[in-house]
Amino acid sequence: MTAKKEHKPLSNYSLLLIIIGIVYLLSFLIPSGSFTRVDGVVDPNSYTAQEKVFLSPLKVFAALPQTVISSQGSTILAMIIVAGAIGVVTQSGALDMAIHTLTKKFANKILLIIPVIFAYFGALSMVGVQVVIPFVPLAITLARRMKLDNIFAASVMILGAYCGFMSSPINPFTTAVAQEIAGLPTFSGAGLRSVATVVLLAIMAGYMCWYAARVRKDPSKSVMDKPDFSDFGELPDYGDQKMTIQQGLTLVIFFAGFILFGVLAAKYQFGTTQLSSIMLPTAFLCGIVNGWGVDKIMKGFIKGAQMQIIPIVVMILACAVPTILNQSGILDSVVYYLSLTLDGFSSAFAAIGMFVANAIINMAIPSGSAQAVAVMPIMAPLSDVLGVSRQVAVLAYQFGDGFTNLLNPACAPLIGCLAAARCTLKDWFKLVIPLYIIVFFVCCAFLVIATMIGWQ
Repeated sequence: MTAKKEHKPLSNYSLLLIIIGIVYLLSFLIPSGSFTRVDGVVDPNSYTAQEKVFLSPLKVFAALPQTVISSQGSTILAMIIVAGAIGVVTQSGALDMAIHTLTKKFANKILLIIPVIFAYFGALSMVGVQVVIPFVPLAITLARRMKLDNIFAASVMILGAYCGFMSSPINPFTTAVAQEIAGLPTFSGAGLRSVATVVLLAIMAGYMCWYAARVRKDPSKSVMDKPDFSDFGELPDYGDQKMTIQQGLTLVIFFAGFILFGVLAAKYQFGTTQLSSIMLPTAFLCGIVNGWGVDKIMKGFIKGAQMQIIPIVVMILACAVPTILNQSGILDSVVYYLSLTLDGFSSAFAAIGMFVANAIINMAIPSGSAQAVAVMPIMAPLSDVLGVSRQVAVLAYQFGDGFTNLLNPACAPLIGCLAAARCTLKDWFKLVIPLYIIVFFVCCAFLVIATMIGWQ
C-alpha cells in the first residue's frame, strides 16, 4: 500500500515567487500612467495615462539591485551589524544568562514580561520598524526559556514594532513626511496618536499573553504544526549559576548603545544608518570588557551576522514587487484609481475609506515614506472636499500604512522577521488574523472619534 504523501505548506520563498509572478502579470493588464511631481511631491490633478509599458523579466532583474540598495540598503547593513553585536554578546553568555535569570525569578509571573517587551519595541520602532529584525535571535532565546514556539518569538517583535510604527506621534519616515505634505506642523496631534499607540499596544500585548498562556499549558495549541529550534543550537542549562561582572557590563554597554540611539533618533531623526554607526563600536566594547582580542570578537560578530542571511535573501526577493510596479508604470495608476472611490462619502465614512484605500495601496507600496509622497498630495485636498481634517487624513494614512504590513507578503521587515524565526506565512496568518480583525475596528473607532471631535 502506497504511503500517503505528506503535504508541506508553501515556503516563504515559494509564496513570494507566486506573488511576484501575479504582480508581473498585472503589470500587463493595468494601464500605465503617472502624476507630475514637484520636488518629489505629487500634483493630485496631474494624472495622465501613458503608453503601455510591457516589462521584460530582464529589466526586472536589472533594476532589482538598485531597488534593494535604495529601499533596504541601510536596513540590511543595520541587520548585519546589530546581529553581529548580538553575536558578540551571545558569545559572552550575557544575554542567555540574563533571560535565564529573568525567567527563573519571575517563573510564576512570566507573562508579565510580554507587555514590557511590547512597550520596549513599540517605542524603539517609532523611528523605524526595521530596527527590530536583528533582535529575533534574542526573542528566540526568550521563547525557548518560556517554553513557547517560534511564532511567539516573531510576533513579539513584529506586533510590538508595527504597533509603535503605525500610530507613532514621532515617526520621521511617516508622520513627519505626511504632515509636511499636508501642510501641518511636524509632529502635531501627538496627544491622540499617543493614546492610539498605547491602546493598540495593550490590545496586542493582551492577545499575545493569552496565546502564550494557552501554549505553555498545552503545546498542541500552537498555531505551528512543528515548532523547531534546531537551527539555533542547544540551549545551555545554567542551573544555579550567577551572572558574572563581565556579563553584567556587557549587557550595560549593549543596551546603552540602543538607548543612545533612541535618544538621538528622537532628537535628530536618526535612522538605521546611524544605528549601524553606534552598534559597530558597541560590539567591540562588549568584546573588550570580556578581555577578548580582535580575532575572538570578530568570530562572535560573524557568527551573529550569519543568522541574518536567510531574512536578507527573503527581503531581496520581496523588493521585486515595487521594482515591477515602478518599472511598468502602474504604481501611480493604482493610487489614482483607488483615490476615485472615496468621492461621495460622509466625513466619518470618508476617514474610514481613506484608511482602507491606504491599506490597499500599501500592498503595492510597503515603504511608509514612499507611500506618503505618493498618496498624501491626493488625500490632503480630497479630505478638504470630503469634510475631513487633514490631521485625520494623515492618521488614516498612518493606520493604512502600518496595518496592512501585518499581512503583506511583500513587506520586507515582516518577511525578514518570519524568516529569521524560521516561521512560515501560514503560521503567521493563523496567529494574527483574529487580532487583525480586532485592530481594524479599533483603528476605525479612532478615526470616527477624531472626526467627531473635529481633531486638527
